[in-house]
Amino acid sequence: MTLSIRLEAILSMLEKTDCLADIGCDHGFLPIEALRRGLCARAIACDLREGPLERAREHVQEAGLEERIDLRISNGLSALKKGEASTVVIAGMGGDLIAEILAKACTESDVLANVDQLILQPQSEMAKVRRALSMIGFHSVKERIVTDREKVYWIWRCVPGEEAFEADWQWEYGLYLAKTKDPSWREYLAKKRRVKEALLEKLSDNSSEAARKRGSELEREIAAITEALTYGNDGSEDR
Repeated sequence: MTLSIRLEAILSMLEKTDCLADIGCDHGFLPIEALRRGLCARAIACDLREGPLERAREHVQEAGLEERIDLRISNGLSALKKGEASTVVIAGMGGDLIAEILAKACTESDVLANVDQLILQPQSEMAKVRRALSMIGFHSVKERIVTDREKVYWIWRCVPGEEAFEADWQWEYGLYLAKTKDPSWREYLAKKRRVKEALLEKLSDNSSEAARKRGSELEREIAAITEALTYGNDGSEDR
């Protein structure tokens, strides 16, 4: 089975685990390959819709893994029981949805009580996801940025514990890749800043209240990215 760059990157973040739960499993390729590579002993593949789950079931049967992969209709983590999964993967969703799933798991059940690693790949709203992680008692310990078919994907490995952020930009962009001065992270932020600077330039001739408000927001966002990109230049990473 040939996986996409994105799925390979997600697998590279996994540490060996007993049971992996893939939330939003789509075709089921991730749990199948995790089992084949010995990264987990068993898996639970969950999806909100019957269509993707049926495709996953076909692939599981083709791989001969029916006895080791349990397929379930699930809204977020609702189909999981406490202690079933030691690893939870939530990938390919918007940050708002991931944050909501994590918050519900904390407030409506104790399903995460025995989970020792979360692998997350939010598509947006990174700060909301980091704040949700903080609320449920997890924090990111390793991150990767990869490009797959011209799309940028940000993948996190999270474990129980807390991380203190001293600046607002750190909630959005984290500290792991800032500290390692990862070139993909720097390229991602530099491109994002250029886009925002271009938008700000287009607004410069617009004197409407809405344009002024958006311009102020863009200036704050550009300043935050600049602060992230210059992190460590003054020795701040040692503090």
